[in-house]
Amino acid sequence: MKIKDFIDYEQPNEYIVESDRYNSKYSTPVLTAGQSFILGYTNESKGIYKKGPCIIFDDFTTSVHYVDFPFKVKSSAMKILTTKSNTDLKYCYYLLLSLSKMPPNHKRQWISTTSEKNHVLPSMDRQISIVKQLDLISDTIVNYTNQIENLDNLVKARFIEMFGDAVDNPMEWKKRKLQEIVTDDCTISYGIVQTGNDQEDGVPVFRPVDIVNKIPKLTELKKTTEEISNKYKRTILKGRELLITVRANIADTCIIDEEFKGCNVGRGIVPIRIQEDIMVLEFLKYLLDSKHLNDDIKSKAKGITLIQLNMEDLREVELICPPLEKQIDFVEFAKQVDKSRFNIKKGIIELEREVVYD
Repeated sequence: MKIKDFIDYEQPNEYIVESDRYNSKYSTPVLTAGQSFILGYTNESKGIYKKGPCIIFDDFTTSVHYVDFPFKVKSSAMKILTTKSNTDLKYCYYLLLSLSKMPPNHKRQWISTTSEKNHVLPSMDRQISIVKQLDLISDTIVNYTNQIENLDNLVKARFIEMFGDAVDNPMEWKKRKLQEIVTDDCTISYGIVQTGNDQEDGVPVFRPVDIVNKIPKLTELKKTTEEISNKYKRTILKGRELLITVRANIADTCIIDEEFKGCNVGRGIVPIRIQEDIMVLEFLKYLLDSKHLNDDIKSKAKGITLIQLNMEDLREVELICPPLEKQIDFVEFAKQVDKSRFNIKKGIIELEREVVYD
């Protein structure tokens, strides 16, 4: 049978919030079906969804969330899903989760695509059995995710303990501007403005999408011609650089190694090579990622339709420079924590494969 034969949908229009002036003191969550899920809380008392558990389905990305509390929604770009008789709602959630993937086109997906998919619906007893198994796996994933968060907080706490706040500098470390610690061949400049069409055998180019919230892969980089790349020789990578985003997503960072030597970067990225007798590259990354300094850099970005960070503002960013041996001690501590983090993340990935029920 088709999915629409056992799942009903409702348009969310009557539950759309009127004001986006959210406050954590308010009681009703405002939801999106995207990754953010809870956007904030509203005090609006009308138009609240109170019909019981449901699934919210992003009509453009197909992402889903299981919801078992009253809520309002941000927009109409979703469907509210419930089940027909002899169908377990949580089973349907896991089914839709397994089908969720970014569509190739920007059009509404529920009516035209997802609801038309065929699925052999097992008996109610079998559905409940499957849900129990997947709930256990999901609970383990949540536990692992909390462990990763605790490890991240451990590193942040150790940083504050050793160096204090990176902007306020309560320990009065010597400060240097970013342009004072880079190598002579690092101009702190953005890369290729127009990379042209993707080339089969060209020069790989980093874009913000390649490093924001992900580990870059050489095989996934867009390629430009050698001729275009050579016009921007100043940003050709030599291996062991820090990349920082300066367009749209501001101040996301990534350290790349020798594998990416010879690649270039696009307009939205600046490669940083530093004098490592002054500052360890990994320490620079932790500095730039620290919340206060990262927020400070973001605040310097300008623009209305497209936010950008001016190169001069980036060059003028002030950084604390503790003794090199203290930087190394911290980096070594963080690396040990990262090993534990990696092992837990590996476990999450393996469990997530099991949750994707076929």
